[in-house]
Amino acid sequence: MTEGAAILLHIADAHPQSRLAPPAQSGGKAKKPPSYEPDPMVTRETLELVRAYYKIEDANVRNRLRELFTAIGAAANKVS
Repeated sequence: MTEGAAILLHIADAHPQSRLAPPAQSGGKAKKPPSYEPDPMVTRETLELVRAYYKIEDANVRNRLRELFTAIGAAANKVS
């Protein structure tokens, strides 16, 4: 396993949102739980992408993919 994949797996295991605490008591009225938005860094798809990325042996191909992902991310940020 590569270092990057190992780090992501460690994050997935230690992520605080993976252990939701029971809602606090508020004088008999149940509070609405906060909305849950999963961290995109701990999804199965992210881990699969990281593993696939590190399986690419050609450093030039990995670098070009990184540049492509960076460009896509920048374009997505401009749209939203």
